Order: sequence, then C-alpha cells, then structure tokens
Amino acid sequence: MNTEISPIIAKVIKLYFPKQIENIHVIPIKDGLINQSFRLEISSGIYVLQQINTTIFTTPSLLMANIESIAEILSKNDYPYEALKVVKTKKGTSYLKLENSFWRVFQYIQNTNTIHRVQSSDQAHQAAEAFALFNQSINAIPSERIHTIIPHFHDTHFRLQEFKKAIKLDKENRLHLCNNIIQKIDTYISEVESFNQLLTAPMLIHGDPKISNLLFCKTSHQVKAVIDWDTVLKSNLWMDVGDMIRSYCSTQTEDEADLQKIQFINEHFFAVCDAIQETYKNKLSYEIFRKAGLVVTIIQAIRFLTDFLKGDQYYRIDYPKHNLTRTLNQVYFAEQLQKVKN
Repeated sequence: MNTEISPIIAKVIKLYFPKQIENIHVIPIKDGLINQSFRLEISSGIYVLQQINTTIFTTPSLLMANIESIAEILSKNDYPYEALKVVKTKKGTSYLKLENSFWRVFQYIQNTNTIHRVQSSDQAHQAAEAFALFNQSINAIPSERIHTIIPHFHDTHFRLQEFKKAIKLDKENRLHLCNNIIQKIDTYISEVESFNQLLTAPMLIHGDPKISNLLFCKTSHQVKAVIDWDTVLKSNLWMDVGDMIRSYCSTQTEDEADLQKIQFINEHFFAVCDAIQETYKNKLSYEIFRKAGLVVTIIQAIRFLTDFLKGDQYYRIDYPKHNLTRTLNQVYFAEQLQKVKN
C-alpha cells in the first residue's frame, strides 16, 4: 500500500476491499466543492472513493437511500446515459461509518472527462438535454421516496432570511468588505421575491446541473453520465433551468476574479432554451428563461456572500476572500443578463 495514503483511507480501503493489500493508488479528485473525492486504483478495478461532508449532508443514510432509489429507477427505464453504480461494503451497506466519518465508493466510469466551462453551443445543448432527460427519468420515483437532504435548499425566502441574519450578526467582522455588493444585490431582491409567480408544479430535479456534474466520453465528446445526485430534491424545474443559464452562458466560471472577462453568451442561452423546449415539448417565452437565469444567479450570489459572512462553512475555498470573489462574479453576470432583457 502506498505510504502516502492516510491511515483512515487505508482503513476504509481495507474494509471495502479486504483482500487488496498492495498496488493501491489513491489520487485526489479536485472537482467539487462539497465532498472530498479520490480516484482509487486497485487490481480489481478503478473506483471513486468519497468522504461524505456531514456538515452539509447531515443524514448520510437518507442520502444514500436516495441514491439507491435513483440508481434503481434509471436501471429499469430507457435512460440513455450510464448511471452511477454504488459499491456495497462487505456487510451489504451503501456507505461506511468509520471514526465519525462517512465514506462511500462508486464504480469509476472510464474513458470520460469533466468540463468546467461550457465551450460551445453544442455542449450547452447537450448538457441541458442530459439534465432534462435525467429529471424526466427520476420522476418515475414516487416523490415520497426521496428524502429531504438539505432543508430549504431551493427556498428563496429562507435564503433571503439567512442572508439578512448573516449581515446582522457579521460573525467574522467582514461586513465592511461587502457594503457595495450588498447594495447591488438589494436592487434585485424584488425580482427574487416575485420569482414564485414563474414556478410550476413541484417535481424531482437534479438540483445542481452545472457542466462539471456531467461526464463526457473522451472519444465521442458526447455526454456519457449525469453525476453528483446528492442534491436531487422535490423542487421546481425552473430552478434547474435557471442554474443552467447561470453556469452555461458565461464566458468564465464563478471563480473568475477579473470581472471584465465575464460576458453573456447568447448562443449558449438559446441552446439551453431549445434543449429544454425540445425535451419537454413546450414552447415558452425566452424572457421566462432569462428571468429564471437572473434570479438563480442572484440567489447563488446571496448564498456565496452569506457563506462568506458566516466564515466559509459551506463552500470549499482556496483563499480567504474566495466566496466574496464568487459573489462579485455572480452579481456582475446578473448585470449582463439584465442588459439583454430585450
């Protein structure tokens, strides 16, 4: 076993794969903001090993029950992509508790890569279609079988209240860094509050439809799998659609600090709209799509800034003001969306 493998990871591997004692390679996967992930290479195959972030996902048993329900339904219908496959422990469970930490293993989907920024209108269309088809497929699951993992995840009223609390408490004495951006966010609050008028009947959705939650085939460059099912919840289609527009239609990722590099990409916007309308066979106003993108972008900015004011408890950061940078990025992109209203 590699000497650089941490003791707890070594224990996890031994409990999952007791006969594997050598030729073990563990490579950190840096994608993702929440869970800690590793590529695990052993003689029996390649796997994804994850430590579940229980600060965010406080009920791992319910989380994994959701994932097993999703995997089961996708295996029974004409779902066009590969589904995640959970590797069971030797006791037949879908996760492992060890020293107050929780671990899980998935089979690694080979010959794939992830993309962190949409690079073409074809990619935008593919991504939107993939998440739309995923959402359609999982709605064969009775919604009561999907447990609420993150309460209030898409509750705009709750997000606004938490934002106001974070401003009032100023726990980390950071408010003085945020006054200007808070004023800009305040100009969009009425649009966020009126968003409920757009909402349709609740349905199961992915909840985090960013491009990096897709695996693309290295050979065909087509979507091969929709991943990261942790956020699946009963919510509203427009929350996913708005998040697609937020994340697919910018020239930069949400981590870009140079705001002048951030531009709205019309072609990607129309590709998302077309994919959603084709999948759901429903012709809708482009203005509804734009407003969904605007509101979800502002909600994301509020979430980043709330986390910054609370001391960066939710999103993984690379430097002290990372969440503030993300907030500035999202508000600037919202301004670009506002300019193309007509």
